[in-house]
Amino acid sequence: MANNLESNINTKLMDAFIPAFESQRKVSKLITTNAQNLVNNFDESTGDAFGAVRMKRPLQFVPQETPDGDFTGKEKNPVKVGTVPAEVGDYLTVFIEMSDVERALKSKDVAEEMSQLVAPAAEDMCNQTESNLVDRMSKNAALTSGDPTKSIDEWTDIAQAGATMKALGLPTGKKYCVINEFDGLALSGQQLGLAVNPEVGNALSTATIANNYAGFDSVFTHDNMPAYTAGDINTGLTIKSAPTMTYDALKDSYRQDLVIEAGSDATGKVIKAGTGLVIGGVNLVHLRNHKPIRGVGGAFIPLTVTVLEDATFTGTDANVKVSGCCIHEDGVNGAYNTTDVKIVAGATVTIREDNDAIYGPSLAFHQAFFGMGSIKLKKLDATDASFTTHDGLNFRVTKFSDGTANTHQIRIDFRPTYACLNPFFGERVYGNN
Repeated sequence: MANNLESNINTKLMDAFIPAFESQRKVSKLITTNAQNLVNNFDESTGDAFGAVRMKRPLQFVPQETPDGDFTGKEKNPVKVGTVPAEVGDYLTVFIEMSDVERALKSKDVAEEMSQLVAPAAEDMCNQTESNLVDRMSKNAALTSGDPTKSIDEWTDIAQAGATMKALGLPTGKKYCVINEFDGLALSGQQLGLAVNPEVGNALSTATIANNYAGFDSVFTHDNMPAYTAGDINTGLTIKSAPTMTYDALKDSYRQDLVIEAGSDATGKVIKAGTGLVIGGVNLVHLRNHKPIRGVGGAFIPLTVTVLEDATFTGTDANVKVSGCCIHEDGVNGAYNTTDVKIVAGATVTIREDNDAIYGPSLAFHQAFFGMGSIKLKKLDATDASFTTHDGLNFRVTKFSDGTANTHQIRIDFRPTYACLNPFFGERVYGNN
């Protein structure tokens, strides 16, 4: 029976497109994605800035200690549930000529011809999706392992990143490390923990170079890693005034606003997004037992945060928004402290990147570090179709004609959403030598 172009074209197209898109996913397969993150009825008139939509955060349980088990007249710390502010990304769109689709539908092997037609489009859309995702993950990861000026060249660099995450008390399992292709090449000569990948054709499995190493479920390479450029000031910096450090104020986003002061007039100087800051005199604590963490060489691990937006100095001051935060208070909310002490005015701020240099960190993360969903897009035409992956990524298919340009095309749209669920579950990884 001949193919009916009007009745089955969208289904046949997406039956080829979705598997091709899925097969190219790497990082996006390992973060928090589920059908609950599909956003219906998004009002585009409200804008797409941070907080325009929200995503569900994993539950937080904190055991309470009492001498007799009696909470009468005492503060109780309930299970923390809720959502986090998310960002709506730009539309990602690919166009396919209708004449090419019709040719595929009239072929002897429709599935094979359709797959060959849409595979490049799916791969390019997935590539851009992963690029946007890892850039956001890099800016939101609070932890840092290694020296930003050094490349990964030994397995101990990966082990150090894993040790930091384990020492911080992250949940068991579902931890991953993704590195640059040439960092993977440097490690390949050591033959340590190399993995055999039987799943032919899956981009993630073929990129895996080690399984179950240093606390990571897998270590894999990626040709689509984040990059950022450091600003033009990195010395003489201190905290001008103590920031807000209460759990209730910071729990939704784990973002903090810091007023940073330069030692002399720094007007026009910029601390660029992506730059890592080390806050002096403030140490990270184990997120469950709240004890300071002793790191390499016996020194305690300092609080590190990552700059989210370019911050320009006016006079001697700059208002810097960072991912990762100092939470430190007494009482039941002390169960959510991230540091051993509060940030105080005059605390030193160290930037380890060189001025104006370009950096490309690797990433280590727990699945609960970052979430990605999508917007269920409104129809442009009554014949539009909507297709959703098993984990809630939604695509819209629209057929349209342009009489002026004398064209007939199909467009496939995807609009992702992004949210950092906990910045201390993500780490930027560098080398040490």
